[in-house]
Amino acid sequence: MGNQFDVNLELGRHLLPAFGGLIIVPLILAFLTEKRAENSRKVTGFIRFMGLIPVPLLTVVLFIITMTQVSQITSTGPLIWPLMIVFSTYLLAAALVGKALRWVFRLPVETGRTVTFSLGTRNSFVVLPLALSMPEAWAAAVVVIVVQSLVELFGMMLYLRWVPSRLLPNT
Repeated sequence: MGNQFDVNLELGRHLLPAFGGLIIVPLILAFLTEKRAENSRKVTGFIRFMGLIPVPLLTVVLFIITMTQVSQITSTGPLIWPLMIVFSTYLLAAALVGKALRWVFRLPVETGRTVTFSLGTRNSFVVLPLALSMPEAWAAAVVVIVVQSLVELFGMMLYLRWVPSRLLPNT
């Protein structure tokens, strides 16, 4: 593509701090928390409480990111509905693949649910700093990531009811 494709990733300013803050630091904290929880009942209660926090925090993060990208989202309006259909279809397909994998490998119901939820979720915010560092011509990538994350958030709320009650109920 020659000079038309000049990407400045700004590794030191955007990508590396985001990678460290979004991946490395949480992994280290999770490891340390797990090691400490092995020896303490108080920490176990705290971990249960922390298990309730990811969805509200994700909602707040999505709200903030969406508000910072409103101008991009409104300028790519015709792109949004097809994206919503594609990402919703993906969630449905992931659920059906999860159910099929449970059947093929004769997995316990709980494991089948875990596989289904794992297939349905993606870590879009890990690539968001990369998308934000792309040239202006690639600004729609940010919109795709934000829309996908919003669809995924609402899809996971539906999964929470549908997967255990209908798709993979206890037998």
